[in-house]
Amino acid sequence: MLLALHVKDFAIIDEITLDFHEGLNVITGETGAGKSLLIDALSFLLGEKASTDIIRTGSNKAIVEALFSVNSFVEGILDEWGIPKEEDRTLLVYREINRAGRSKCRVNGELVTVGMLEKLLSNIMEIHGQYEHQRILHRDTQLEFLDLFGGEECLKQKRIFKEIFESLKKLYSERENMYEREKERQQRIDLFKFQIEEIDKAKLVEGEEETLLEERRFLQNLEKIRNSLEEAYILLYDSQEPKISALDQISRSLNLLSSLSNLDKNIENICELLSNAKLYLQEGVDSLIRFKDSLNMESSRLEEIEERLYKISQLKRKYGRTINEILEYRKKIELELRELLSSEERLEEIEKEIQILEEQIVSEAQKLSEIRRKIAKNLEENVEKELKDLGIENAKFSVRFLVPMGPHVLVINDIKISSKGLEDIEFLLSTNPGEDLKPLKNIASGGEISRIMLALRTIINKIDQTPILIFDEIDVGIGGETSYLLAQKLWNLSLGRQVFCVTHLPQIAAWADAHFYVEKKVINEQTRIKVSLLEEKSRIIELSRMFGGSIVSEISQQHAREMLLKANEMKKSLREKYSSEILSTNN
Repeated sequence: MLLALHVKDFAIIDEITLDFHEGLNVITGETGAGKSLLIDALSFLLGEKASTDIIRTGSNKAIVEALFSVNSFVEGILDEWGIPKEEDRTLLVYREINRAGRSKCRVNGELVTVGMLEKLLSNIMEIHGQYEHQRILHRDTQLEFLDLFGGEECLKQKRIFKEIFESLKKLYSERENMYEREKERQQRIDLFKFQIEEIDKAKLVEGEEETLLEERRFLQNLEKIRNSLEEAYILLYDSQEPKISALDQISRSLNLLSSLSNLDKNIENICELLSNAKLYLQEGVDSLIRFKDSLNMESSRLEEIEERLYKISQLKRKYGRTINEILEYRKKIELELRELLSSEERLEEIEKEIQILEEQIVSEAQKLSEIRRKIAKNLEENVEKELKDLGIENAKFSVRFLVPMGPHVLVINDIKISSKGLEDIEFLLSTNPGEDLKPLKNIASGGEISRIMLALRTIINKIDQTPILIFDEIDVGIGGETSYLLAQKLWNLSLGRQVFCVTHLPQIAAWADAHFYVEKKVINEQTRIKVSLLEEKSRIIELSRMFGGSIVSEISQQHAREMLLKANEMKKSLREKYSSEILSTNN
């Protein structure tokens, strides 16, 4: 239930706060007074897209907030979102839009998105605009009504079918993409195979390049190293010149000093040092000889190294800056190659899955179609009954089933299936005896279309238990005796729920449980909206105005009193009947 509504700087509304009541809440006022602005504000709160044009001139933002009482289903959504619940089971919803076009939404003080707000309030409130009756002319809307009338059995089967249909569409799309990519796929397979083969053929080893570069640097300086070693060898050990080698000179010095070592302790220490020097020098000479002898390498080794380094540089230009990067690239393309090769297996899997789902979707679509055809007969009977209650005594209503057409229709085993099932449907109507049934879109009378819409909504609302229903001037094109029937239908809808109705008909206003009057005033050269809850006396005057326009006479006021009295008597009788039915159902 909508308990209260606060609107600020919305269109020509400066600021209003309203408390609402259970049952039928009616909103009236002169043409152009701004009655529908309240509905527009609720539509904005419900998540409808809005531009900055709705912000009142001179203001920075428009604000709409509402207080609702909630049910356990809505509380479950709050729990899911982690939004705190109020102990009194109320829900405070807030939305604003500023001059920059940014929207801000809150639920019980917590920030939420517009989408979350829409999801939440769609479980609480439905708005039926004054042009909604035009929607009933479209086949998609007609099918929605039929499925809603079918209740949970139909809606559950529809969900099962829809899930299979969406899965099948995804598989079709995946299969098509795989076929389209087949040429590219084969080219990538060939490329990856070549690259892997080229890298594998090189037999790269991590750190190999550094080792080769060091060896090449050595070989490039081999002659210089060999010459230096030879010269050092001669100087140290094998001098052919008049001067003897270093080893000989140390040996000779040692011989000279050793005969004197017993004469002085210092000479003995010097002899010891020279002996060690001779020993180390001999080891050095031996190592030099061994190293010099090992330099007899083949000249072809440098060519081999150059060729290997050139091969590595070629691979680096293609696949990475280092041998490690090349090997990592090889691992990567090997994985991609496996995936590409496995896509053939995936294609086979897709074909099998498609075959299974095609069998399932035909079966589930046929089940859905059987349910629809069964409930169509029941809907025809119910609509004809409601239309007779609304003054179309000879109404004949029928649901025609059509084969779906269009580019998105699937053909499976010669059976056409759309996203809606095996059929489109079309509502047919005949309002006069002897006339053929014709599609609703071919019916010229707006009043008849409005009554059909109300008849369907009345039927659906017996199944759909949305707590708040809002009707914005759906009485367009209706008058006379039918308006009394319409008023009763709207009030009947309010039994067990809250209903709002913007109307220009006094017959409907007389049935209100709460009657709000909207008037537009100019104060200090600014237009303002005032909304008042009418008491009995002012309500009689408003009903009188609705009868006679701007002229309020004693006769029109008396007519208004009689209308109110009659409506109250009928409401009392219907309420007692409703209470008895509820009591009987509970027992």
